[in-house]
Amino acid sequence: MNRQACVAHITARFESVVQELLAESSSWAAGHWLYAAEHSTRDRMMAVGRLVLEILIAGQGTGHGGQCHRDALGQERRFKEYRRKRVQTLLGSVSIERASYHSMEAEPTTVCPLDARLGLRQGRSEGMEELLAFTGGQLTYEESSQLLSRTLGVRLSDNTVQRTVAHWGQVVEAERADRLPRQAPAPRMAVAVDGAKLRTAERRRKRRGSRKQHFSEHWAEAKLGVVYAFDRRGKAAATKHYTTSLNGKVSFGQALWDQIAASGADRAEQVVWLGDGAAWVWSLRDEHLPHAVAVLDFYHARDHLHTVARALYGGDPRRRRRWVTCQEKRLLTGHVDRVVRELKRCARSLGPPPKDVPDDDPRKVLADNVRYFETNASRMQYDEYRARGYPIGSGVVESGCKHVIAQRMKITASMSWRAPQAEAVLQLRCLIRSGQWDAFWNLKRLAA
Repeated sequence: MNRQACVAHITARFESVVQELLAESSSWAAGHWLYAAEHSTRDRMMAVGRLVLEILIAGQGTGHGGQCHRDALGQERRFKEYRRKRVQTLLGSVSIERASYHSMEAEPTTVCPLDARLGLRQGRSEGMEELLAFTGGQLTYEESSQLLSRTLGVRLSDNTVQRTVAHWGQVVEAERADRLPRQAPAPRMAVAVDGAKLRTAERRRKRRGSRKQHFSEHWAEAKLGVVYAFDRRGKAAATKHYTTSLNGKVSFGQALWDQIAASGADRAEQVVWLGDGAAWVWSLRDEHLPHAVAVLDFYHARDHLHTVARALYGGDPRRRRRWVTCQEKRLLTGHVDRVVRELKRCARSLGPPPKDVPDDDPRKVLADNVRYFETNASRMQYDEYRARGYPIGSGVVESGCKHVIAQRMKITASMSWRAPQAEAVLQLRCLIRSGQWDAFWNLKRLAA
């Protein structure tokens, strides 16, 4: 069919649809008229769209390139037959015809060159794959499949959504550094890191004669980093770039560096590194951004003061409050040395903790916090930080732990994940929440 005949065919089909809608419109119920009109119009327009899509795809040919086909790996296959296939697209299922090539010595044994040209995967268009990954990264798999059914009329199983999310999460993890565009740095930028616990499950070997799958559960830490610009009052900008990993410190450190480099934080005039007292937080800073100003989260330090006050004055809330207020003022005015001296004085009055003493024993609490404040004293110069307009709280990354991780990964208290699936979902969520989804997918299309 030539171009003129295609246009005539589509025009005739469109006119027929309009006539059908006009004829039906008188029977739509009052009070629900527009509801019926928009659904009927959508369904018929999508049918016209599928017709147009099939014609456009047919214009690309069948992918037949002679009796032999050599792929990118140099594997050679012989032409076998033409195959017709139903493909799921954003407009619904369309039919395409493709030439197939086959060889028992190649892997895979059969390929259809047209599939690669069109960007098909598992019988789905790239647009459908993107939508599945996007919805599956924000909703449960069941909710995602229901949403697609309600909005597009596309019926896919929960398992299909899960497998698609797993695939694209792995792609994001593997290709993020190459796909994300480099940005010009803001003058003042911050990097904040923290962690959140997830319940993970590993499949155990089945018991003999049992059909039931057995899993062992344990808690794993998802490390989260966020890179953002801040103003002269220390207030964070609206755009925040997140990165995460369940695969340990080394993997997370590399992912965080990719995000730092893409956001330009390593080239900013002033850069701050925020975190709690965990040793891995500061070793990552020393490894990836040693020139960053190290700031221990003030509110985390204040929580430690409250813990000490409860150990010292557990039954007297007024004394606890007065003691904490005094130490807070010392921290905020740059006198962390006085806080350390006060803690040592209190520790001496209680005496050293015996071996195997419980963690909530006042002597153990004091000894641990003397160590904590001494170790982090150089990161508690809050008077200087505030004078320079630096942020002193890690609320941005703590908020990220809630809406990037917990909101999807801990919907119920008993929710557990296979580690690879959890990692895939986290990668997609970071991309979405960072506002980098379109940049990743647009670069993917350009590179294809």
